[in-house]
Amino acid sequence: MIKGSIASLLLLALCATVDEASAQPRGWRHVPSITVVAPDAADVRLGLLDEAVAFWNRTFEELDSGFRLGTVTRVVAKVSDQAVQSLSDTVLGAWSRSRE
Repeated sequence: MIKGSIASLLLLALCATVDEASAQPRGWRHVPSITVVAPDAADVRLGLLDEAVAFWNRTFEELDSGFRLGTVTRVVAKVSDQAVQSLSDTVLGAWSRSRE
């Protein structure tokens, strides 16, 4: 049950979607957006996600970095374990191939 719940709240994060932004002067032309899939709009972890994004954006600012995390998009949906495994295999397979 927990495994399915955790799998459902994937940070299919930093998905390949990006928004235009001018705050990224050092090589980044886009602010990466974050898409999160949660089984329920009231999932308490969504608040933790907002806190984490705020923390990292403050940290990047304190470091005088032009990098910032962008908009968080919430999608309420259940994701099957099989879909998570398939995505993992795809990502890890691409990563593994890039290291060869």
